[in-house]
Amino acid sequence: MLKIHKLFFRSFLLVFLLTVFTITFVVYFWAKSLYLKEIKINLSQNIDAFLVLFDKNSMSDAKNTINNLGEKLNLRVSLIDENGYLIADSEDFELYENHLNRQEIKEAKNGSFSSYLRFSKSLKKEQLYVAKMFKLEDKSYFIRMSDFTNKIFENFKKLILEILLYILLFLSI
Repeated sequence: MLKIHKLFFRSFLLVFLLTVFTITFVVYFWAKSLYLKEIKINLSQNIDAFLVLFDKNSMSDAKNTINNLGEKLNLRVSLIDENGYLIADSEDFELYENHLNRQEIKEAKNGSFSSYLRFSKSLKKEQLYVAKMFKLEDKSYFIRMSDFTNKIFENFKKLILEILLYILLFLSI
């Protein structure tokens, strides 16, 4: 039969661990939401800056422009024509299918920014995509930029390990 202090300790430990895991779960999704909001803002600003500098002369050298931009910003950058075909992509774009039915492209047709979080089949990682339609010489194009979201989970894993270490240290004392 358990003594009262052992029963109290087990109850305390159970409540403590449940509280820690609940708080951890809530903080993770809260931090992820904030991080995704910041990525959207940054990608939107990058697209606006790109559109200011991009003109009809750049269209002939779109592949190099997109590759350089993707490399400098450490983002995936895509230039898509009005039919959904990739003109240029900072990744190896010969492997990709038509993009017209992608959610971010569908929503960008109204001329404003659209964003969509999904798993990239080609890169095999979750990415946040932000796209915007623009016109150049009476033709419509889409510029799309995306960033990986795996940084959120990697940083959070480090934080969880530190917290668990402190909890174990506290419990051992």
